[in-house]
Amino acid sequence: MFKKSSFVHSLDLGTTKFTLSFMDLDCRGYKKISVAAQGMRRGMLYDFKLALQAVANLIDIAEDEFGHPIEAVFLGVSGTHLEAKLTSQSLLTLGDKINHRHLSAIDKKMRSCLTKENKALIELVATKFQIDNREWIKNPIDFRASELKASYFAIFADKNYLKDLLALCNQNGLKVLGFATEAHASAYSCLSEEAKNDGCCLLDIGGGTTDGIIFIDGNPHKIFTLNIGGNLFTNDLAIGLELDFELAERQKQSLNLSCAANVSFGEQILGARARELAIMAKDEITPYKHFLKSGVYLTGGGSLLKGLSSIFTNTLGISCKETSPLANTKYLFEEKNLTSAKDATGLGLLLIAKASINKEKPKGRLSPLFSWLKELA
Repeated sequence: MFKKSSFVHSLDLGTTKFTLSFMDLDCRGYKKISVAAQGMRRGMLYDFKLALQAVANLIDIAEDEFGHPIEAVFLGVSGTHLEAKLTSQSLLTLGDKINHRHLSAIDKKMRSCLTKENKALIELVATKFQIDNREWIKNPIDFRASELKASYFAIFADKNYLKDLLALCNQNGLKVLGFATEAHASAYSCLSEEAKNDGCCLLDIGGGTTDGIIFIDGNPHKIFTLNIGGNLFTNDLAIGLELDFELAERQKQSLNLSCAANVSFGEQILGARARELAIMAKDEITPYKHFLKSGVYLTGGGSLLKGLSSIFTNTLGISCKETSPLANTKYLFEEKNLTSAKDATGLGLLLIAKASINKEKPKGRLSPLFSWLKELA
């Protein structure tokens, strides 16, 4: 058994299920427990009391399974309330050799300027740097400069909604260590550095929504949320085939959207919804299409629908393929159970939490997410 201080926990509040995950800080052990979601709609809370009870039940089950108390979590955030922007900041360095103290100072200066009414900054990623008037570079350490300029990708969330999430956890005895967008978490666990450097888009298809994130030259450039998820596919099938929801869900797993001949009625139903989702994604992705050398990656539980990637490839006109945490992080674990795209968000949140707790340098220099939590209390 791991020592109490040797592991981290994440909480993923999805539309279909709530999941608590944990791993030890040496990345040798990973476990997760899920229960049916309550009080959620399209990735966001809509009934606080129902969600509160569901989280309480999840904690009880998880503590029995994990064999230790759960006191703090790293929490995923999704929904259409999220906003992102590209911005920049400068810092006079007077000919000094650039070090991490300067990077912390320019981060702090940037944060002080990023204030929005009713919005909280939850992610700030330094994407590139400029030494005086030279070419932009990724790492300015050890260069001498009169002025350092940094380009940032900032993500904001609705402040009142974050307070609701904090209350949901706090009333169940959980401390929230930090937040991260679920799209960024999934990308953290599923995408290789090579794919991000080449340019790509990740679509995390959940139960209620599809969260997207676009990377250009290794850095996040855009996030977006589409209000179609796996549950809508299942609901379409239930109505069209006159089945109850559970039976329609099982039927969905047996259908294949890549079949060109002898297409069943059920496959026609799912294909129509898949094309609608692909067209919505195309509207978001098309302006960046020529920067996405690695194409589009599909993950999340909704991506497990057979043949979905072929419909996306045909609609978007660029390569689309399924991915999962196994493709990028299998070397971290003794267990070989990370084979499902359903693990993408939970594992990504754990990896981000681990990097923050160990004070490592997260991919893309994700700035600390903890300092402003007190402001929401």
